[in-house]
Amino acid sequence: MGTLKLLNSEFNEIEFQLLAIHCPIEGYRLAFFINKFLKTNLKISNNKLHVLHKKGSSNFERFNFEDTTKDIRWDLVQNKNNISGYESPILNDLFFETTTNFSLPVYLIPEFKKVDFFLRIECESGMINTDNIVAEIKKIQWITTVYEVNRNKIKSKNNLIF
Repeated sequence: MGTLKLLNSEFNEIEFQLLAIHCPIEGYRLAFFINKFLKTNLKISNNKLHVLHKKGSSNFERFNFEDTTKDIRWDLVQNKNNISGYESPILNDLFFETTTNFSLPVYLIPEFKKVDFFLRIECESGMINTDNIVAEIKKIQWITTVYEVNRNKIKSKNNLIF
């Protein structure tokens, strides 16, 4: 039986821009302000991003909007979340009847632990002026900073496939 080889050139890589957003507000408020300043229509998605960790799993909030007239897809994704739960006691422990609560921070993109949200802008033509988008987002009073991320330097790119 013959072997089948797949070449990287056979896959169409999706073109997207990635903006990192630092801000102290909740996702729904940030989506509201982005809608107001960028004239988008971000809405909460029922398909949250599910990430597994050795101590549990976490769901990251996601807001999306598909602009069919300009053929642009917008995704606002939470980067920080927590896994919380209880650890079962160790039988050889002196206090074996107690359980321990834990809260573990998890990140969608671990290389950017200080980033609160990512705005992923996918466009078939690749013609997106991110400088204008960054300038408009900076007008939001709650934004600490926003900048474009070089996606080629991200090690955990697979977390951005959705």
